[in-house]
Amino acid sequence: MKTNMDRLVILLILWFTGIAGHAQDAIKSIQIVDPQGKPLKGIVVGINACGKDSKLKTKEDGTVKLSNVNCASINIHIGNKFYEDVDTLINSAGGDVKIALKDKIIGLEDVEVKAFRPMLKGDAEKTIYSIDTRGLLKNAKANEALRFLPGVVAENDTYKILGKANNARLKIDGVAASVEELKMLKATDIKQVEVHNISSDDTAGSSGEINIIRRRHERPRIYGSAQAWTNLLHPLFGNFDTFMFQNKKWDLGARMNYVTNKQRMENGVERQYPATGSIESLYEDRRFDVTQFSQALKVGYYPNSNASITAKLSHDKYSSDITHETRGFESELSNTSAKENIEHYLALLNGFLKIGENNSLLLKGNYHKYRYTTRYITGYDDFYRSSMDEFTAELVSENNKISWLWDDNVRIGLKSVWRRNDSHAAERSNYSIQQLHASLSHNFSKKLSMHLILKGETDNLNHERSYEFLPSVRLNYNMGKAGSISANYQRNVVRPSIDYLNSDTLRVSEFQLWVGNPSLASQHNDAFELSYRKQIKSAYLTIAAGYNRQKGIINPAYLDPQDYNTYTYENIGSKDEASLSANWTQRLCKGRLNLSFTLAGLYTNYDVVRNFADAVLMVPEKGFGWSANLNFSYLTTRQWQYSLMCSYRPQTYSFNTINYQKPFLMGSITKAFFNDRLEVGVNFYNSLLYLNRTHATSNFRDMQQRSWRKMYMNSINLSLTWNFGKWFRGRRGAEDTDNNDIELRK
Repeated sequence: MKTNMDRLVILLILWFTGIAGHAQDAIKSIQIVDPQGKPLKGIVVGINACGKDSKLKTKEDGTVKLSNVNCASINIHIGNKFYEDVDTLINSAGGDVKIALKDKIIGLEDVEVKAFRPMLKGDAEKTIYSIDTRGLLKNAKANEALRFLPGVVAENDTYKILGKANNARLKIDGVAASVEELKMLKATDIKQVEVHNISSDDTAGSSGEINIIRRRHERPRIYGSAQAWTNLLHPLFGNFDTFMFQNKKWDLGARMNYVTNKQRMENGVERQYPATGSIESLYEDRRFDVTQFSQALKVGYYPNSNASITAKLSHDKYSSDITHETRGFESELSNTSAKENIEHYLALLNGFLKIGENNSLLLKGNYHKYRYTTRYITGYDDFYRSSMDEFTAELVSENNKISWLWDDNVRIGLKSVWRRNDSHAAERSNYSIQQLHASLSHNFSKKLSMHLILKGETDNLNHERSYEFLPSVRLNYNMGKAGSISANYQRNVVRPSIDYLNSDTLRVSEFQLWVGNPSLASQHNDAFELSYRKQIKSAYLTIAAGYNRQKGIINPAYLDPQDYNTYTYENIGSKDEASLSANWTQRLCKGRLNLSFTLAGLYTNYDVVRNFADAVLMVPEKGFGWSANLNFSYLTTRQWQYSLMCSYRPQTYSFNTINYQKPFLMGSITKAFFNDRLEVGVNFYNSLLYLNRTHATSNFRDMQQRSWRKMYMNSINLSLTWNFGKWFRGRRGAEDTDNNDIELRK
């Protein structure tokens, strides 16, 4: 019995010592590294083993060691303000473990309340912003997020960089994008936004660039939505459908938009002749039966990280049946009807190729066909057409770390544009533009940086060879917590539209005829700007002061002293404009409330060029104006989204006209159902102003004209949106080519 007891004791001792020996052999090392694989010191690792919690801090080599763990698995938690949280389960009997952390994209509230980390970083070339989407619905799109980007003024579907008169170009991963493409992209899928105040693409028709960089996801995804809406007050129906697919090597995206509605506009004109004391008046009632249809298809192929090919096709058509009733200056009555069409066909093919570590090539090609027609059905036996074919090819070489240029990178590009004017009743003409551009970014120190663009162009517009030198330079000085200050100069050119060069007559009515001028020359702009940016706790302040000088401005003109009804186009004079703007962006209520407010003042002065001074009937205007813009959104804890946009420009100036306008208001209430699959929204468009009436005064040499316009813009829309699938990762492809040196009807 004793022998058996001894044996039992020995077995128990061996069993317990075996367990201890096994635990001693299972000492585990956990190493924490950054996204580049560098060991991280001082990272706190939370450990839950066998129901007990403990915390260890990593050493110089980024490791912590676990010992005496008697359970099969261990829960690991890592929370850090600079890296994404990690929660994982590891096997205590396994080998050593390495955990790579990912950088955290910190939103505005996190930045200023929790980590006090700047929400942006920037230099002279660009400013990079993170996006906080906590104040938006889960399926909110990129166009909504851009409304609250600091220093950006959003109005309806347009975006301007503060202090700029023209719209910014929109890009997604470096490829030019439309507002419709922004409406396809989820706001939560935005990694960051790059804002370029100047770029080699800048023209007088566009200012600066907003480039959205998408997040990357590892698995193939499908995403899309189907939206339909109707007006509860006036006849209207619209739908906007999107579909996107991605796997490791392919991207496929498609969209379709269809809108049909009825519009009405009333015009009135009163002319006073001081010399005779006579007054004459005109009244017009114009009704439009409008159909808008657009579709697009985009395909991307990414064989590896060093190459990509992107192709895009799109078509947009605006069609309107117009009825026009007029009571003329002599009280005569007339009725006309016409059909108006505007079409754009666009095709893109471009490629990106990385050569070695420091060099890359971008090859871009575009085709754009534009056509505008008006065919009169009753009233006039007339037909008007403007048509243009445009081909663009561009090759850009980017070379990094050039030793004799401070080890900076340089971009050099060659661009060629060919245009054919195939308008009705106009001499068919072709002209081409050849461009060479180079850009360099350099940091003189941690605080002072420079971005320089040198661009030269030559064209044969009007069968005359001209040469343009179009430099741009921007300096940025970072003052740390005090903010940053930037100064830039930019010169660009705007060429006359195909419509302006068309010698045919566009007959809007018997009292409004437009005749093109095939001899128009280009317009030149010189812009100077000084801006200041600063983050103030949960708000962001941007101030911009600018001066813009335009020579040879392309403007409608009356040259016949006996005819105030026929317009033509001339390089009629110059424009000087000085402006001061401020934007305040604020986030409140734990990130659920977004607010952006912009206030701007400007002084405008027009002058007639000397050789027109004796011929032109128009008297130039000058004076002060101001504008205000408000964007607001609030997301309740129960996922109700309230949005409001308001803009007010009470007085604006054109060459010889002062325009007086009323506020523009747009609001919406949206609620998501069925796990965010269905969104129901009510949208209010100028509902407080049932008749949006504006008026203007124009001064002529021997006559003063007062005109008014009344548009039935009020609407209340009910919209339904069904979201399906999941969003997928984005890739950086070659840039698009967008020629904004001329103006076309949209």
